[in-house]
Amino acid sequence: EAVEEARAEAGVQILLGGADSSSNTLDKLFSDGKDDFLKRLDFMSIHYQGLNPYSTYKPFLNKAGGRVLVWDTESWVANTDDRVAAVVAVNYATGHDRAVGIYGGNIAQQQNGSRFTWSVAASVGAVQHFIGERDFSRMLFMNGLPWVMLFDGLPDQAGVKNSDDGTIVIVGDIGDSFGKDSTLFRTVKPLAGQKATLSIVAHGTTYGLYDFYGNPVAPVEGRIVVPLDHRGFYLRTDGSKGSFDKLVKAVETGRIEGHDPVEIIAHDLLAPIATKPTLRLKITNVLNRPITGKLAVKLGAVQTDSPSEVSIEGNQSKWVDVKVVGGDASPANSYPLSVTFDAGADGVKTHEEGIRVNVIAKRTIKVDGKLDEWDGVLPQTVVGSGEVAPTLQEFAWQPFKQFDKGTGSGLATAYLSYDQNYFYFAAKAADSTPDAGMRRRDDPAYDDAHFYPEVAYRKVDESKPVQPTDFSVRWTGYLEPPVTGKFSLILTSDDGVRLWINDQQVIDKWVDGGGNKWGTADLEAGKRVKIRLEYFQGGGGATTQLKWVLPDGKPTIIPAEALFQKAEGDEKGLKAEFYANKDLTGAAVATRIDAKVDYAGWTDVPGGPKVVDGVQELRWPEGVRRYSYRMDPELPAGSAPRKDNVQIAFNVLSDDEKKRLPSPPGTPRHFTGYQCTDYEFALNPIADAFGGGVEIFRLTKPGMPTKHHYPRQPKSPLDGAVKDGKLVITRDDNMRIVECAIPWSEIPHVKAKLDAGEPIKFSYRVNDNGNASTMELSRLRSVAKRNSNAFQVHWVEHWANEVAFSFEK
Repeated sequence: EAVEEARAEAGVQILLGGADSSSNTLDKLFSDGKDDFLKRLDFMSIHYQGLNPYSTYKPFLNKAGGRVLVWDTESWVANTDDRVAAVVAVNYATGHDRAVGIYGGNIAQQQNGSRFTWSVAASVGAVQHFIGERDFSRMLFMNGLPWVMLFDGLPDQAGVKNSDDGTIVIVGDIGDSFGKDSTLFRTVKPLAGQKATLSIVAHGTTYGLYDFYGNPVAPVEGRIVVPLDHRGFYLRTDGSKGSFDKLVKAVETGRIEGHDPVEIIAHDLLAPIATKPTLRLKITNVLNRPITGKLAVKLGAVQTDSPSEVSIEGNQSKWVDVKVVGGDASPANSYPLSVTFDAGADGVKTHEEGIRVNVIAKRTIKVDGKLDEWDGVLPQTVVGSGEVAPTLQEFAWQPFKQFDKGTGSGLATAYLSYDQNYFYFAAKAADSTPDAGMRRRDDPAYDDAHFYPEVAYRKVDESKPVQPTDFSVRWTGYLEPPVTGKFSLILTSDDGVRLWINDQQVIDKWVDGGGNKWGTADLEAGKRVKIRLEYFQGGGGATTQLKWVLPDGKPTIIPAEALFQKAEGDEKGLKAEFYANKDLTGAAVATRIDAKVDYAGWTDVPGGPKVVDGVQELRWPEGVRRYSYRMDPELPAGSAPRKDNVQIAFNVLSDDEKKRLPSPPGTPRHFTGYQCTDYEFALNPIADAFGGGVEIFRLTKPGMPTKHHYPRQPKSPLDGAVKDGKLVITRDDNMRIVECAIPWSEIPHVKAKLDAGEPIKFSYRVNDNGNASTMELSRLRSVAKRNSNAFQVHWVEHWANEVAFSFEK
């Protein structure tokens, strides 16, 4: 409000913005689904978003009074001389309004009172000279390579742009700076033994080529030759009338040589092999001239029929139908595809990929964690990294069969079906590192658990020795009927451990137990007690055991390895709460429900010290909300931090219905990151410590704000769990099983596709706390590229949700 007031009074331009990234902007300002902040958001300050700035986000583009600007303030990927031209030019093409790309200290520094520059400064000077304040106009080749970016001329005092003051920037491979798998034409590579080039006819002084330092590059035998690699090269004219149009025409008709002539994208089969379906290939001529190639297609043991020769115009795509004419279905639903396009002198392109039959079975499933009912449903297997040994295939495609005992992780198989009420999904994943589960996101306690309590502690005097309270562990235990009467609590431990009961230290009952110290306390069943241990600095504790001794004399030992861990460092201890099971039938068993780092130990002793032995008590100011994290947030997506869960996603909306444009103006469709998921759900196991059970959490839905569901994040009307869905998660040794049913009311646009007889696009992701590989259905498929918008969280590696499925009738 103050800035708005100052703008009005002083008549100056002051911009409001920031928030550090697109995700932060959306999460912090718009998570409630309202646009209250939109009128005050003039720009976003983003870091390291590469090809995925939110320059295509329709609400920001349509903002009243002018769109939200995109400022890159920390993407230091161009720290070497040869990257500057490419990074800055591509940033502008992706919709950035300001581009940095280079860390200031890599340009110039000051040492011992003297200033000096690094060689990258020359590249910065060149990019400022050739691009500077010029506006990005368009890509010259909208369906081919190389990346040729046109920049308008500078305007005169009347604001009219000089049509002959434009700059062309040419980059052969933007994947070097932005990640090859994140780009269009990601499978197009240089031909073996060749260097890719674009050459144009020299035209005297009308136009010329400059390298990334701004040095002129002389023509070779009457032709200007542009290397097509990771470097950016500039083309400029002498400013004469019509010179820029001549330059553009020369580049448009230039000679491109040295890389694959085509890109081949293979689409999965949408009908069973027995019906002799058609495999569709999309072949794009990435050259700017017509080509003809001999086509050879092989689909494993399946017999196919396809054209033997294909002709394609320059920068055009052609659909080629490959008809299945014979062969048997693969039980593993895997068909090795090999396609060769031989264009003679223009090069040979070979593409290999595993093809599947993608049909969603029409079958009602009982969601019970048993996969027998899925027998005969086509499997959809994903591998985290590497290859799956042939001997493991049967374990992947037979639903009821356990994975090979030697399969630790990185392998999962899913199954899809539907009926009139539900969409069903099941998956089994090899997982030898089970975790305890997640927090229930719909539980109000989820929010407060991540933030500092009213009282916390810090060490303020490092000269003080560590006191016992620096290593304290807490239990709260109680026994319920049918146990009655008194029972005993016994501690056995090495030296250096003390036992407290209800804030009273048990010191008069320590006896020598043959090298160990024994402490006992008589307690009464049904009454809640607080049990606390203190570790002395340098004390033992490794053999500590805590036992409940019931009236009948039967002891139940709480395993030391589960409850007692020596904390490392001077400040950190472990605090845990334990309860006896509530279904006691004569034996008391303590159950761990939580464990967390606690500074300076006991935080809730009434009337505790303010500063004792170098430890300061910190109380939160009254009336101030506690919004400082005491631990990293656990997000419901399950991928940050990585948990043992599954995410499923649907891509069904049209471009007009999505919240993002398919690409920035003047660039090819899907040149940047784009919205490829419209519905997304996390299938989460809930830890016993948080009530147990499961939760289907709604991550994305049309009409819902783009958000990551942080603790205490303002909620929108669509936030929360799916109340009328079904989910069961079980384990069988090293196999994790997930089975769910999503009601059609949750995914109406998916149901509309079913009713219209149209395919949908679907993907799933398996998260594993012990395996960091990306396990997604579309990973490395030719129909997809890396696209962070496929799943949450958006800063983790994801692959575009572009694998199509049909519905069985």
